[in-house]
Amino acid sequence: MKWLPELSVVVPTFHEVKNLQELTERLFSALANLNLSAELIIVDDNSNDGTDLLCAELAKRFPVRLITRTNKRGLATAV
Repeated sequence: MKWLPELSVVVPTFHEVKNLQELTERLFSALANLNLSAELIIVDDNSNDGTDLLCAELAKRFPVRLITRTNKRGLATAV
């Protein structure tokens, strides 16, 4: 059976690599006390700042998924 989180947090990004590690650590720290399963979904508009590499590293410690968009970019469609 596939793991299904009770909560999915969707964060649209574009050139936010400098903020993602702290965001991820703070988010999962805050959620740890709620006793529920959660995932972080990063919806990135094809940043060339290393977001993909950082998300791969974060996914080793946290339930983080990266969706990289190359078409129809922008905040509204990312959310």
